[in-house]
Amino acid sequence: ATQSSAGSVLGVLRSVAMAALTPAAEGGGPLVQHSASEEGRSPDFTINLDDITFDPPAGTPAYEALIANRDLHVTKIDKHVKRHLKRPKRLTNRKKKKRKDRVNLKGKVIDGQHEQYIMTIGMMIGIRVSVGRENNITTPLLVREFNRADKYIFPPRGSNRNGRITPPHSLQHTFKFKDYAPKVFKSIREMYNVDAASYMLSVCGDFNFIQFIANSRSGQFFFYSHDGSYMIKTQTKEENKFLRRILPSYYKYLSQNPNSLITRFYGMHRVKMYHLRRKVHFVVMQSVFDTAEKIHTMYDLKGSTHGRQASIKDRETGGVLKDLDLVSDAKMFKLGPKRADLFRAQMEADAKFLSEMKIMDYSLLVGIHDRTLRDQDELELVREESTTSAGP
Repeated sequence: ATQSSAGSVLGVLRSVAMAALTPAAEGGGPLVQHSASEEGRSPDFTINLDDITFDPPAGTPAYEALIANRDLHVTKIDKHVKRHLKRPKRLTNRKKKKRKDRVNLKGKVIDGQHEQYIMTIGMMIGIRVSVGRENNITTPLLVREFNRADKYIFPPRGSNRNGRITPPHSLQHTFKFKDYAPKVFKSIREMYNVDAASYMLSVCGDFNFIQFIANSRSGQFFFYSHDGSYMIKTQTKEENKFLRRILPSYYKYLSQNPNSLITRFYGMHRVKMYHLRRKVHFVVMQSVFDTAEKIHTMYDLKGSTHGRQASIKDRETGGVLKDLDLVSDAKMFKLGPKRADLFRAQMEADAKFLSEMKIMDYSLLVGIHDRTLRDQDELELVREESTTSAGP
């Protein structure tokens, strides 16, 4: 049995999805609406090279990562492994020694956070090119598009292989990028009025504002776009295969349920960097708290009680609360009869879909904006401005 039968709450597979309740759930249409264009930009706006750059100022973590990456040298052995070539005889005697060196090379030259920055720059460059290219193609969505995967090669000087132009970049090493089902995810973005220009500017812009949140045990990490609109999260190979397998059903369900609370995936990609010995799968998804209002309290609800209480530290520091915390806080969500019926019906439909996809580990993520606290914050801000303007 899935949690849809136990608690009838909607959420997500932890490693794959997330859900949130937003005020727009009151009526028809998608829960989150994005404007069709940025100010002064039309949906068919073309991103120029100057709009998105990856040249961080000196002294920033991103700049230090680029310097460390530049100094990372690739040996002859590495080049042959990279090109899948037979090892030359003159290198055979050094085989074991070089392999040992390769194991330790990463830790000596580029640390974990540097590696994340370099991988992320590769992600952003790949997204900028692949999304921009797909935006100029207007062919209909066919069944074969769900299995399509476009491959790009990014040498430092740029290239034009097989008609796919890639720009020069400052990573000093060639890397590869794969774009899964690009037309399918483009169609999903269009369902929710996310145009290519604003999407690229959000995901690929202001690189220096990135802060990584990592899982030290799994090696996975995620971060939000600089404006908080999107979350970029790495995947395991198994998660990547799973999402690709259910993609046709996922796409069909979203198209038939525009008010679904299930996470909206806007892109699925892979970046491969031989000089780092890393191959990372990742997804771009809508941030569940993409709102101008401040979220004062967050609940992660599964509809169960076993182990569902936040730690004292989480409660004291404003961390995510759980089911038993909601019960002890004696809070209720007053949605009104009409909205409550719509919300309940959508949760049941979403939970049924997750159950059909054999997904069990999901939860409903709820964010609460306290209007009384907002009034207090605004009053405090006015007091500070008055004190500053008065001056000595």
